[in-house]
Amino acid sequence: MTTENSVRIRAANLKYEVHRNVGACLSPHNAYLQNLRLETLQLRVEKSCSNAVKISNSLPYMKKVKNVNYPGLPGGDSKELSDKYFQEKPGSIITFELESRDACFEFMDNLHLIRKSTNIHDNRTLIIHPASTIFSEYPEEERKNLGVSDSMIRLSVGIEGVDDLIGDIRQALNKQGVGRNVE
Repeated sequence: MTTENSVRIRAANLKYEVHRNVGACLSPHNAYLQNLRLETLQLRVEKSCSNAVKISNSLPYMKKVKNVNYPGLPGGDSKELSDKYFQEKPGSIITFELESRDACFEFMDNLHLIRKSTNIHDNRTLIIHPASTIFSEYPEEERKNLGVSDSMIRLSVGIEGVDDLIGDIRQALNKQGVGRNVE
């Protein structure tokens, strides 16, 4: 391979990586819209964190949920650090596991209020299957080392009514073909 070709390939890879991971430059209108969102950021963070705490506390009681990971979860591995550094706002990202990869996809398909998307800290609550989306390029062994299993779901909690969100999760779990109904 010539040096010129090598430089072109590296430049193309760099553009791809930067565009994918950082994004392109904002247009003036998009910059204006982003500025508008910054004005309500504090309110949205408070609401989404409050919702995430309530959802994470209810998930362990849902029979089809195998494991819940959230920094503010009482008795969790990171609760002490969460309290020390984040006080009442341990974030809006929750991960939890279901029985299998298929159960994850069936569950996500059964949701009505919660949307499938890879974004985080949006006004809407969003859900993804990390192993098949943001970690899809990683080999299975590396995903395992990172703690990303095929049965894991990531929930980015938004500002909707928390009872509506919990109800949506319950009804989606109840629609799954296998297992018992959620209490």
